[in-house]
Amino acid sequence: MMFPEGHGLHPGHAKLHDGVRFFNRDTGAFVTVHLPIFKDHAALDNPDGLLLLQRDADTAVVLLNPFTGDVAELPPLRSLLPQLYQLTPPQPRLSDEANLLAYFRTVCAAISVSPPVTGGTTIITVLVALENICPHRRPDLDAIELERQIRE
Repeated sequence: MMFPEGHGLHPGHAKLHDGVRFFNRDTGAFVTVHLPIFKDHAALDNPDGLLLLQRDADTAVVLLNPFTGDVAELPPLRSLLPQLYQLTPPQPRLSDEANLLAYFRTVCAAISVSPPVTGGTTIITVLVALENICPHRRPDLDAIELERQIRE
């Protein structure tokens, strides 16, 4: 698991000298890995010891094994914008595409990597859960009515 550094230090911060600290839950050991990729990427999540990154230039999602350096490029988060426009209620502060992309920085991910099958093809499945995109609650329902509807 990637460990936060605290005191405002984030992966890619100059004071960390491109180092990112990881914690092995099985052995209890800390390991610092040199990852210069954080200069133009943002960490989205750290599922199963892999790093899910978003490239700043084009919002491409990159899956990185920090210990082997293996990289898998996935479709950009920008491809989710049409669905995001449909799910998000119209608000002036969300009308700009740049503001919508800021929501992508609050994601959780689950990753499944299958072993190579015939022909050497490896299948990578990434499930991305966007948080706080479209909370929906009808104002005309009070808490009791809402609870009743959930039970049904």
